[in-house]
Amino acid sequence: MIPIFKTIKFKFLVLFNVFVIGLCVVLGVLSTNAMIRTTVQVSQKDALFLAEKAVALLDVDLFSRLSATLDSSDPGYLAACESLHQLKTQYNCQYLYSMFRTPDNRFLYIIDGSSTPDDEENFSPLGSEEDVSTYGPEFQAVFDSGAVYESGLEYQEGWGWLITVATPIKDRSGSIVGIVACDYDGSALKAQIDSFTRIQILITVLSVLVGLVFIYFITRLIFSPLKAIAEPLTEIAQGAGNLTVQIPVHKENEVTYLASCFNRFVSTLHGIIGGIRDAVGHLRIAGQSLRENSLVARDSLGKFIETVDEIRGLAQQQDAMTDGTFNEISDLEKRIDSLDTLVSDQANELNDSFSAIEEMTANIETVNSTINRISDHYRNLVEESEQGKTIQEEVSTKIAAIMQHSEGLSEANTLIQAIADQTNLLAMNAAIEAAHAGDAGKGFAVVADEIRKLAATSLDQSSSIKTMLDGIHGLIEQIVASSRSSTESFTGINSKIGEINNMVTELSYAMAEQKTGSRQVLTTVTGMKTSCKNVTSDSAAIKGDARQVMKEVEALRRLTNEIFSKADSTKDQIAEMRESVERFMNATGENENHIEKVSDIVGRFII
Repeated sequence: MIPIFKTIKFKFLVLFNVFVIGLCVVLGVLSTNAMIRTTVQVSQKDALFLAEKAVALLDVDLFSRLSATLDSSDPGYLAACESLHQLKTQYNCQYLYSMFRTPDNRFLYIIDGSSTPDDEENFSPLGSEEDVSTYGPEFQAVFDSGAVYESGLEYQEGWGWLITVATPIKDRSGSIVGIVACDYDGSALKAQIDSFTRIQILITVLSVLVGLVFIYFITRLIFSPLKAIAEPLTEIAQGAGNLTVQIPVHKENEVTYLASCFNRFVSTLHGIIGGIRDAVGHLRIAGQSLRENSLVARDSLGKFIETVDEIRGLAQQQDAMTDGTFNEISDLEKRIDSLDTLVSDQANELNDSFSAIEEMTANIETVNSTINRISDHYRNLVEESEQGKTIQEEVSTKIAAIMQHSEGLSEANTLIQAIADQTNLLAMNAAIEAAHAGDAGKGFAVVADEIRKLAATSLDQSSSIKTMLDGIHGLIEQIVASSRSSTESFTGINSKIGEINNMVTELSYAMAEQKTGSRQVLTTVTGMKTSCKNVTSDSAAIKGDARQVMKEVEALRRLTNEIFSKADSTKDQIAEMRESVERFMNATGENENHIEKVSDIVGRFII
């Protein structure tokens, strides 16, 4: 139940009464003020006319003389008072008097026509003082500016309600010498105003009462149908939401039209609530299905994150393996570079060895040629030594020839010794290179060892030849010294020459073998050079393949990094999707709660 002071009816009554009372008060005040203003203006005009007429009636010289002497025995004083009194009586004025302001700002009565001199209560004698402080500054300003003073209806202590008008008295020079004041009685006017005010109050009260009666019927006409409408509405609002309730419609007016519209609204609401009830049922089923699908999506996203983590772990393993492969290929490339350097150095050394062996072979051929010539000389020497047995006479000549040949043999022996030394040096170098070559140089090491042995043998033979040549020189010297022992010497010479011939033959065979070994060494070195070239070519190919593999490994590393990046991005996106699904699930739960609330609310309606 709505409290009475909050109802529209109560507010309407209060506002209407306030409006009526306010309107009556305003109209009463305005009319009263207009009446007072009009009455006061009429009285002011009459008082001003009377005051101006009194100024014209007064003798200014008499007034000035009385103001100066204040002598009431002046023969013109009483006559002047009588004249003003007659004028006052003629115009029904309550008080008519004249005043003078002394230099010390005191206000004195001069000629008073308000009453006769024998009326002590109402007559003011000449020179009596008046307190005008309550009159206001406008009254005193008449003495200063000469402006006419007109008061309204005012209450003056001791005099009652008055309307006062004062006008200046001027001498012939225009100077203000005093004033004439006229007071009209305002008691009757005040009584009229009070009576008029009471009438206005009575009219206001009657207007309020009439308005209340009028409002009673108006509100009854308006609010009674509204009350009839409110009862079914209250039943719908406070009950179980019975939408079968209808507002009865008996008459045709604005309120009943509103009731008809409400009945149509309730019928429409009946259909809407029925549709909402069905939709809420379907919405509940859809919400449950949506929540189940959200749970499945959340679980799937969790598994998806685990799969992405596994992919990332595999990518990390692949990245580690790629780094290991990259490092191993880098080491392989460095080793290939080292192998290229070693093979290049070995090839250069083989080229040097090849040149040295070629030179040695050429020297061996030269030595062989020399040995062949020596062998021929020795054969000739044998023949000549045999002939020398029979031809002693040619000994001297042959000795000279032998001397020349022995010198050639010494040179040849020196050459053979140099060749043997060089061959020994080459054999040592070949053995060192064979040791450097490892297993591939074992065969070459055997050949180098044989060459070294041959060189050693050649040195030994060369030493022997040198010794023999020294002996030949000694024999030749002995032959020169003594030809007697030529026969014995020829025998020794033949023997020695035979031995030398055998040695030369052996040396020839050894040089031939050395030549063959040198050619085999050349063949081996040539094969080694070919192998070095093949190794260099293969290492270059391997190096190119290694670089290609490194490029592919680098590309694989980039792909692995992209996999890392894509996996992280995918994981972040899945995490965001999972958060969205979580929020969606929460929203779905809230939606189910709201659906239940809506279902409860809709279920309350009776349709």
